[in-house]
Amino acid sequence: MESTQALQMTSTLFTRTRPSRGPLRLRWLACVLALGMLLLILPTSGWSQQCSSSSFQVDFGTLSNSGSTSVTAELPYNCQSNQANTFFNLCLFIPGGNQADTSGINPRRMTNYNNSTLNYNLYSDPAFTQIIGPPPAGTGYPIYTWSFMVPGGYTSPARAANIYGLVPQPPSGTAAGGYQAQMSGITIQYAWSNTTTPASCFPSGDAKGGTTGVGYSGTLANVSNACSISLGSISTLDFGSHASVAQGQNSTTTVSVNCPSNTSWRMGMSNGSNPVTGQRRMRSNGGAYINYELYRDSARSQRWGNDTAGGSDTVNGSGAAQSNPTVINVYGRVPPQTQVPPGDYSDTVTVRLEY
Repeated sequence: MESTQALQMTSTLFTRTRPSRGPLRLRWLACVLALGMLLLILPTSGWSQQCSSSSFQVDFGTLSNSGSTSVTAELPYNCQSNQANTFFNLCLFIPGGNQADTSGINPRRMTNYNNSTLNYNLYSDPAFTQIIGPPPAGTGYPIYTWSFMVPGGYTSPARAANIYGLVPQPPSGTAAGGYQAQMSGITIQYAWSNTTTPASCFPSGDAKGGTTGVGYSGTLANVSNACSISLGSISTLDFGSHASVAQGQNSTTTVSVNCPSNTSWRMGMSNGSNPVTGQRRMRSNGGAYINYELYRDSARSQRWGNDTAGGSDTVNGSGAAQSNPTVINVYGRVPPQTQVPPGDYSDTVTVRLEY
């Protein structure tokens, strides 16, 4: 919806007796000369040396469950010269943060405001070796500094300082959800000179300077509620070599599950590639079969199935109640059965995790 207003204009006609043309021209010329003299003595607009910045944000997005997560943020800024070429030296300082659980800047921390934190840090180099320290002078950390020249009478084009963020791999069991960090007091300290690049970003000698604040929208990250499976030696559940299957054989392996805290899950196993009426079977290259089964318990009384919807024949976890990663034993058995031809027998079973 637009709101409009009308500006009403009125005019009034005045009449008066006008003197002869000669004096009128003289008075008009006098007014023009007076105006010209007034314009000559008005001061001209000037430039002052200064730097400014706007806000930025560090957003890590959804973090990796298998490694660290990095991101590059851009802090915008520009600087203005005076009438002469102006040489600038800038430094960026970032404080630790103002979360309820803050341990300084090594590491900095994000929080979900529910008693869980994530470590992270902000660096001046893409190798993540130079932590950006707090004001006023970095507090022992290498100062993030850079320099450049702005031609006389100009404001520098939009520039950006890269800030490199890194979150290590979240610990097992880290609560899923959003994390953030807020802070105030981010500053750019700058020094300038019309003769040469200042030795530092602080005023000294003929170099003058100033400080400008930087807006900050926060550090953001998200921990997914996704789970992962580490099959370990599941593909090599080995019953060994035997002269006969008449006695039956047992074997055990493990599967590891890694889920965020408070994430419920169910793990099931398929009947393999060669089942018949629900019986798992290994097959030889010659087409012979050996029956076997997988169980959830060491007594081998609870068959491991694939009912991940109902969970009646699966291994179930809650995330919070179990360690992370959760290491689960898989109990295999080849029951006594009729002798089969010699050969190598194998099967492929699909592990299914629902959460």
